[in-house]
Amino acid sequence: MRDAILVHNHPNSTSLSRADLQLAGKSGLKAVVAVGHDGSQYIASAIVRERLLRYYDVADRHAYTAIRGLIASGHASIAEANRWHHHAVNKGLARAGIMDYRAAAR
Repeated sequence: MRDAILVHNHPNSTSLSRADLQLAGKSGLKAVVAVGHDGSQYIASAIVRERLLRYYDVADRHAYTAIRGLIASGHASIAEANRWHHHAVNKGLARAGIMDYRAAAR
């Protein structure tokens, strides 16, 4: 398989998870796409394949801490925080140049 694109659904309309990005880091896979029930679309392709998951784990811990603060301060509900957690992690990875990430959330 060369330059394949994996497209799948996310019924809860959430962004790409760690498991999705594990696939994005595989050789021969050009991109992973998730389409939400509400029509949202999330697309990622790895730039730094060999370090993608290690960086994901670091970004995940930072996002979790920040989101817990938003919940504690009353600025976000648990449901809102859960919905946006992976999106925040993926945006951070894109800013760091680890992967290309695009989102069209509804």
